[in-house]
Amino acid sequence: MRFVDSVAWTAISVGWVYSMCIAIMPFVWNNWETASSCELHEVLPLHFTLFVLSPNFGLIWSAMAVVYWRIWREATSVRRRWGDAPGKPSDGKSIQVCTRNRPIDCCASRLMDR
Repeated sequence: MRFVDSVAWTAISVGWVYSMCIAIMPFVWNNWETASSCELHEVLPLHFTLFVLSPNFGLIWSAMAVVYWRIWREATSVRRRWGDAPGKPSDGKSIQVCTRNRPIDCCASRLMDR
């Protein structure tokens, strides 16, 4: 097995185990006996929301921002390398924005154009 494969499997495994731990935690750390109704803010303690869910949201948001930044950086470098090469897509074609009202119409029209 190559090094990249083992790193990928390790990252996926760690992600699944971490997710399972976060998902199982409310079964152990809860206020079911004292809650007056089955509402999320009454069943889960405030500390769980503050110290478990909020940092995880920030971690995921940060990871997505880094990944999208790297994609943007790579796309701009490829665009710069193309220069005025023959076969280069026109600028208008590469950054199309759909302005239709419904996303389904937009996706259907893009599929039909191909």
